[in-house]
Amino acid sequence: MPDEKKKILLVEDEEYLSEMYEEYLCEEGYSITIAKNGDQGITEIKNGEFDLILLDIMMPMTDGLQVLQALTDTDKSRNGPIVMLSQLSNEPIIKQAIGYGAVGYIIKSDTNLPDLSKKVKAFLIKGNRL
Repeated sequence: MPDEKKKILLVEDEEYLSEMYEEYLCEEGYSITIAKNGDQGITEIKNGEFDLILLDIMMPMTDGLQVLQALTDTDKSRNGPIVMLSQLSNEPIIKQAIGYGAVGYIIKSDTNLPDLSKKVKAFLIKGNRL
């Protein structure tokens, strides 16, 4: 359980996953804000000060890479690290995301809820790649 309630933005279009992640991370003591698409994610990032942003890569209309490109340096500096969420490991896309300012990625299909919690804690502490 975190010492203080950290704010996490989850940008995820798959409702089942976002609800599951939100419920689990809330139980772990985090404050979770959900954005259901890239456009909502951009708005939340520009308005909020999040300790961590979990950003899905593949979303309809505005995908995770487009979200990263739309953010200014100020938007990024006001928030904690941005971690990409992906169903599959796709090195070229992940490298591109890191080039746009993401600090790492989590493969959703390889990560159970306790592992997600461990990775979230690590990114919050280190703010860098796992």
